[in-house]
Amino acid sequence: MSEENCSFGHLEGHRYARLTTYRKSGEPVPVTVWFAVVGVPDNRVYVFTDALSGKAKRIRNDPRVTLAPRTFRGRPRGEEVRAEARVLDRAEHEVADRALREKYGWQYRLALAVIRLLGLSARQAFLEMRPAASGETAPVRPTRYSGITVHDRNPVKSYLQRRRLRDALSVLDDLGEDFAGRFLDFGGGSGELSRILAVRFPRAKVFCYEPSPVLLKEARQNLSGFKNVVVLPSLPRLKNKKFRYVFCLEVFEHLPRRETGYAIRKIYRLMWREGTLVVGVPNELFIPALIKGLFRMTRRYGSFDARPVNVLRAALGRPPKRRPVREITPGLPYHFHHTGFDHRKLRIKLSETFEIASQFASPVGGELLGTEIYFILRKGDRRARHPERGSTSSR
Repeated sequence: MSEENCSFGHLEGHRYARLTTYRKSGEPVPVTVWFAVVGVPDNRVYVFTDALSGKAKRIRNDPRVTLAPRTFRGRPRGEEVRAEARVLDRAEHEVADRALREKYGWQYRLALAVIRLLGLSARQAFLEMRPAASGETAPVRPTRYSGITVHDRNPVKSYLQRRRLRDALSVLDDLGEDFAGRFLDFGGGSGELSRILAVRFPRAKVFCYEPSPVLLKEARQNLSGFKNVVVLPSLPRLKNKKFRYVFCLEVFEHLPRRETGYAIRKIYRLMWREGTLVVGVPNELFIPALIKGLFRMTRRYGSFDARPVNVLRAALGRPPKRRPVREITPGLPYHFHHTGFDHRKLRIKLSETFEIASQFASPVGGELLGTEIYFILRKGDRRARHPERGSTSSR
């Protein structure tokens, strides 16, 4: 981030920006937003939001933010600049409203119509941003992934995250505690699943693979006291190892097409012949998509996962195909938004390599109601299902 930047001139000519706010833990929360630059060189940026949105709450707690131009799909178009933000009083709304109305025209008016339809007009708010004073820096407090999952302060979210792990581990209900084989936690995040496996099966060897340096650091901290756990940043170190059980939770919804195929091939090669793979992904279709989408719209209207057209398409079972891609770490492309993910397509892709033993939804209902979808897969004989991929001697 350049120390010389003291204005928002680099945002001119762009329709989207990435606004990053910070949780109390210091964790950055980036969202794509509509914005309007006013008074250059006075340097003010206005953003439309919900008064009860997460970013508004975070700004009230910590006014330090960063802004960077982005494309519709989330690709960077310029560097970040630091800024100080505040939530405007209702008496100050006129300038911000006029600026956004002039820039976005009918799209902005449609957004307001949707908000009125949802009965949320009273919560309409605006953010104002000005360049940070010289020497100001963004928070650098440590990020804790577990703080927004299994240890989230919201009891409902914490319960659902723990329920997700419990449902995934149900495949092991008939496995004795004396099991001495190997488990692989593929994309282990903060290491919570690996920790549960290590405690439940003390004679087993648990391998936690996590490519993100930030999450890898947290996983190592969480699993440092377990002698039967190995935390790995890359797959080559698993060469010549085979696993009876592989868990892949909350991973595939983030992977672009090429990375999805790569992960499936790697998992296949790492499994025993009769091994079991447990895949858990969020349900971003039908009623769950509608409920999640409406909630996201009240928090960050205008982001990819909080646009009425994208929410409606997902609720109808026809989610948007082109999803924003960014890198979670250099060289690792990643879909940060869940909207647009279609578990039906993943099922087809998985079935090309594995035998699908069962599928179920959680915590309630089936595919139309469950917020999480699970696939239980067996390795079996790939050539038996796809004989055309075997020997070519008969051709």
